[in-house]
Amino acid sequence: MMYDEKPKRKKVADYQQLHLRCPRCGRINAVTDMACRYCGSDLFKADVIRGTDYDRFDPNDLRKSCLLAIVPGLGLLREKKLFSGFLMLLASGFLLAWSLFGWLHYELAILPFVMLAAFSIASVFVTFIVALDRMGMQRPDKQGQLILLGRLVAGYTLIAFALMFCWLLPFSVVAIYLAWRILQPFFGKAMD
Repeated sequence: MMYDEKPKRKKVADYQQLHLRCPRCGRINAVTDMACRYCGSDLFKADVIRGTDYDRFDPNDLRKSCLLAIVPGLGLLREKKLFSGFLMLLASGFLLAWSLFGWLHYELAILPFVMLAAFSIASVFVTFIVALDRMGMQRPDKQGQLILLGRLVAGYTLIAFALMFCWLLPFSVVAIYLAWRILQPFFGKAMD
């Protein structure tokens, strides 16, 4: 009998594709490292991840999800969180209809607009965290989450001031530039 098939080999782990995630700072190290290159922590209890898990992180994909999340719910729909995404879209549609109705009939539409901006901030923040989880990256700690949330609020506030005082063009340009610098972790360079 003739066999055209090659004999099956036992698969051996390729150590160049393995990485260690630091348990303290969450950064990626080589599998041969004894201590973290960034914080010096011992890697004895570090999580071993394959190269394909590490390669899942795509900063452009994270930016796309966060940009879509400006419209509440769209970012979560892109991240395959359908129930939460549709619920946020429905709530933001209700707030938008309320603001248009209030504008046309009562000339008091500031509350729904503020609620819609707060909803948009929450949408971008939640989408950012969900996208990090999907890509296998470590979430920021509580202090880091508060800093990111503060940056979002400051960026949205500056954009609101720029829109309110758009007749002051230099102020608007400076406010938009500062908002972009503050929001850079979400839409600019990827985090380390």
